[in-house]
Amino acid sequence: MGRLRTLERMGLAEEERPTHWRIDAGLEAKLRRMGERGDVIKTMHRELAASGMARAAATYTIFDPGGGGQRVVGRVIGEGFSDELGERRYVVLDGIDGRTHYAEIGSVSGQDEPPVRNTIVELRSRAAESRQIDRAIATIAAAHGGRYSDRLHRQFDPQASGEYVASHVRRLEAMRREGTVLRLTDGSWAVGEDYLDRALQYESRQRLRNPVRIIVLSWQRLEDLPQAVGATWLDRQLVAGRSKHLDERHGRRGRSGHANAAAMADRAGVCARAGW
Repeated sequence: MGRLRTLERMGLAEEERPTHWRIDAGLEAKLRRMGERGDVIKTMHRELAASGMARAAATYTIFDPGGGGQRVVGRVIGEGFSDELGERRYVVLDGIDGRTHYAEIGSVSGQDEPPVRNTIVELRSRAAESRQIDRAIATIAAAHGGRYSDRLHRQFDPQASGEYVASHVRRLEAMRREGTVLRLTDGSWAVGEDYLDRALQYESRQRLRNPVRIIVLSWQRLEDLPQAVGATWLDRQLVAGRSKHLDERHGRRGRSGHANAAAMADRAGVCARAGW
């Protein structure tokens, strides 16, 4: 009876008449989600405490990559394994929007590194769609019987830099490891005439493993940016007029940082640069 009363308070059970109860049909799934959310909140609290920070629980937010178009910018204050057996990781951000964000980022491949504390990053939902790099590969392959190579790429686009062409080769190598394309003995690639469909299937599998894209905006700590030499993420925020969020979020540290950065940028002429 005690358990039923607890479920009743949770909105998962209702006493229709004495000794007769109606149990929510999704009881098990809902309890599991509640338990998972409780674990997430404990993790966020632990990471904040370890960083010497205090944030109201009302600011805690769980990043939902399924929401579409989700984007969060903040400082990494914690990271670790959410599932050690499955090697799935999480990251906790002190966001510039005034919230503390928890995100499940999936598994980290051997080529990647886990998020680094105190770096400034952007989280984005990973979209399962082919990329511009895939469309370029498909265009070249379509003109050569479903084959691609760096030589064919340079013939197609003589102005392409070596690094740009190499990025296409790295893309194909990543897909080859999953059996999506085949590398031939002469170094060219058999990608097939249905390459864009294969690329979309590859991205869909990647999204299941890594639902969140992490883009490092600054490897330097916020406190170090005002004294940094050269253009920094902080300077770009100043140029874009986004300093208000940082001032409100990081208090004196953010205000002094922006004041120092603005003075340095003015002296160095950084703010006059275009295209940031």
